[in-house]
Amino acid sequence: IRVDGITPPSQNALLYETVTVVEGKPILRDMVFSPDHQYIYLLSDKQVTRLPVESCDQYSSCATCLGSGDPHCGWCVLYSKCSRQEACDRWEEPQHFNTRFDQCVEITVTPSNMSVTSPATQLAIRVQNVPVLSGVSCVFKDLSETPGEVQGKGEKRVVQLSLRSTETGLEFITTNFIYYNCSVLNSCTSCVSSEFPCHWCKYRHICTNNLQDCSFQEGRVSAMEGCPQILPTSDILVPAGMIRPITLRARNLPQPQSGQKNYECVFSIQGKTQRIPAVRFNSSCIQCQNTSGLKVMRQYWYEGDEAGDLPVDFSIVWDGDFFIDKPVSMKALLYKCEAQRSSCGQCLKAPPSFECGWCTDSRKCLLRQHCPASEQNWMHHGRHNLRCSHPRITKIDPLTGPREGGTRVTIEGENLGLQVKEIAHVQVAGVRCNPVASQYISAERIVCDMAEALLPHSPGGPVELCIGVCSAEYRTLSTQTYSFVSPSFTRLRPEKGPVSGGTRLTVTGRHVDAGSSVTVFIDKEECLFVKRTNREIICITPASLLGSGPAPIRLMIDRAEVTSSEIKYVYTEDPTVSGIEPNWSILNGSTVITVTGTNLRTIQEPKVRAKYGGVETNNFCTVVNDSTMTCLAPGLIYGKPNPPEGPLRPDEFGFIFDQVSALLVLNSTPFTHYPNPTFDPLGTSGILEVKPGSPIILKGKNLIPPAPGNNRLNYTVLIGETPCLLTVSENQLLCDSPDLTGEQRVLVSDRS
Repeated sequence: IRVDGITPPSQNALLYETVTVVEGKPILRDMVFSPDHQYIYLLSDKQVTRLPVESCDQYSSCATCLGSGDPHCGWCVLYSKCSRQEACDRWEEPQHFNTRFDQCVEITVTPSNMSVTSPATQLAIRVQNVPVLSGVSCVFKDLSETPGEVQGKGEKRVVQLSLRSTETGLEFITTNFIYYNCSVLNSCTSCVSSEFPCHWCKYRHICTNNLQDCSFQEGRVSAMEGCPQILPTSDILVPAGMIRPITLRARNLPQPQSGQKNYECVFSIQGKTQRIPAVRFNSSCIQCQNTSGLKVMRQYWYEGDEAGDLPVDFSIVWDGDFFIDKPVSMKALLYKCEAQRSSCGQCLKAPPSFECGWCTDSRKCLLRQHCPASEQNWMHHGRHNLRCSHPRITKIDPLTGPREGGTRVTIEGENLGLQVKEIAHVQVAGVRCNPVASQYISAERIVCDMAEALLPHSPGGPVELCIGVCSAEYRTLSTQTYSFVSPSFTRLRPEKGPVSGGTRLTVTGRHVDAGSSVTVFIDKEECLFVKRTNREIICITPASLLGSGPAPIRLMIDRAEVTSSEIKYVYTEDPTVSGIEPNWSILNGSTVITVTGTNLRTIQEPKVRAKYGGVETNNFCTVVNDSTMTCLAPGLIYGKPNPPEGPLRPDEFGFIFDQVSALLVLNSTPFTHYPNPTFDPLGTSGILEVKPGSPIILKGKNLIPPAPGNNRLNYTVLIGETPCLLTVSENQLLCDSPDLTGEQRVLVSDRS
C-alpha cells in the first residue's frame, strides 16, 4: 500500500501481506485487475493466476484485522468478522463498521470472578465502541445454568462470557470470567496465598471463601504468618533401629480440641507408612517421641545395605489426617553406619554428624553404644592421631611405563589414609612416586607421579606404601606388579596425506600403550589423539606449516621421547577438483557422478556435499585412482509441500576431503538438481492389464531431465524378477513385455 511520508528505502510503500502465487517461479510484469476490482490476474511463464485483492476473512479478531494494515479490511462489529465495507450489513451506520485500531470493541465485567459456592450474582458489563444495541443476552460457553459443575476441576475455571446480539443472533464480543473454588486447596499456605479471597479454618482444616464456615474466630487464617507450619531445620538424622526423639520448631500449631486426635509423625520408608506418636509442647515446638520395644525399633528401619543413608519423606499430622505445612525439601535421613562402610577408612569418612566410629574389636563401623569396650576399641573423629591400620591395595593403573618417569600412577584400595599428608612412603617397582594432593580421595585412592628409574635394567615390581609410619600394620604391597618398558614404533599407515591435515593416522609399534599419557608430534605440530592399544596409536594429522614434503614423527610417552630416523610422514599437496561429469542430478540425488582432479588417493573418506535452504546433505565417494573418483550425488531437502517444477541450484556445492577447506564450496562448478521422475499409478486399482506379447507402457513425468550433454538417467525395469528392454521418452517408458503370465510386481530404478 502506498503511504505518504514513508522515507527511503521503503519509497512510500508499506508491506502488509505476502502471497505465494507460483512456487519457485517469478511473476511477470503484465498484470490486470478484474472489471469490479475484486481480483487481480497474474502471469508466470506457464500459468495465469487469479487472486482476490484482499483476504480479510483470514483475521479472526478485531486487533489482527485492523492491525494488519490491509486498506480493504475493517471490523464488522455485530457480526464479529473482518470484511470489506460492502460485505458488512448496515456499514454506513455509526460504529457498525470500524476501521481504526482504537475503535475495537472493549468489555469490562464487574465482578470479574466469583466462588462456585456463591449464590446467583448480577454482573455489570460495560462495552465501548459498539453501535446502539436493541438487545443482548449473556452466554457462558460450555456451562449450564448452575455453576456448581466446575467443582473438582481445580482452584479455578476460566469460562468464556460472550454478548449475543438479539438483532443478529451472533456473539460479537467475548471475555473471560473466572469461577474459583477455595475448597480444593488442602493446605493453609496454598489457601491464603491464592489469588482469590480464600481463608483457612485451622481447626476444621478447610479452605473457604466464607469466614462463617470457621467454627472458632481464633481459628481463621487469612495471611501466611498465621498458618500452622513446621519451620526449616538442619538435617534430621535418624540412626536406623535407634530410639531417638526428633524435635522440630514450628509456629501456630493448633491445640487439638475435645474429640480430636493428637499429633503423629508419619514416615514413608520404602513404600511403607510408619506412624510415630508426637507431643505438642506448645504452639512452636513438637517432638516425635521416644518409645520402647522391638516393634517400635523396627519403625526407624530400612531394608538392605545397598545405601549407607536413605532420605525419607515425613509429615506431621493431627486428628488423623490433618497435615501441618512444612518446607517441601524437608526430609529425614535414616542411616546405617555399617552399610557400605566395610573398612576403617570408609567408616571414618562418614559425615561426623552421623557419629559413626570403627570398632577395632569386631572390625565393624558402629555407633559408640554398639561397640564393646568402646573406650579402648572405638575409633572416631574426636580422637587424636586417628589412623586406620592394615592398608590394602586392590588395583594399580597403568601397569607399564617408561624408565624416564613422569607416569601418573593411580593406586586404589582401602584404608589408604584419611588425609594426603598421612602418606609417608610410596614406591612403584622400587622407584619413588610423589603423591598428587589434588587427585587424592580419602582412604580410597592415591595418585602419584613416577620419578626416573636410575637403574638401566629395572626389573619392575609391586607398589609399596606406608600410612603414617612404615611398621607392619601400616605397610602394604600390591599383588599386581609394575614393569618398565621401552616404547618404539616401526610403521605409519597411511604414509602420506594432504598438507591441510585431517588424515586418520595409525602409528604401529611396541608398548605404545605404556605410561599415563601420550602425544604424537608430526614435525613440531601435535597430532590429535584418538585412541591407543598395545600395538597402535591413532591420531588425526595437523596441517603442515612447512608445506609438502617428509616430516619426522616423535612420540612423547610421559617423559620418554620416542623417535625413528627411518620413518617419516609425507605431506602431499592438497587434492584438487578439475571436473565433474555430469554436473547434474535429480532432487533425491544418489545418481553417479565422476570427479577428476589430482591427489585424490590421499583422502581416506571423501564425501560430496550440498546445501540448500540452510540444510546440508552429503553422500559417499569411492576413489578409483589418484586422478579419478566416483560419487553418489547429494540430494536436496526441499521443504515446501509441492515439488519444484523446474531445476534448482544448491546454495553450496563441494567436497569433504578431511580438513581440506578449499574444496568445501566450489563456486566455479555450477551443479543443478532437476525434479525427480514420477510415475502415474498402474490403473485405478494399481494393476495394469496387458496381453501377452504386448508392450508395457509406464507413464510419468520428468523422465528425461533437460540437462545439457549426452548423460541421461539409466532406467532399469523389473517385471517380477525379469528385466525388460526399454525405450525412454519424456513422459513414458516403453517396456518390451517378457514372456510372463499372472500378476507380477513392477520395480523401476534409475541412475545416471
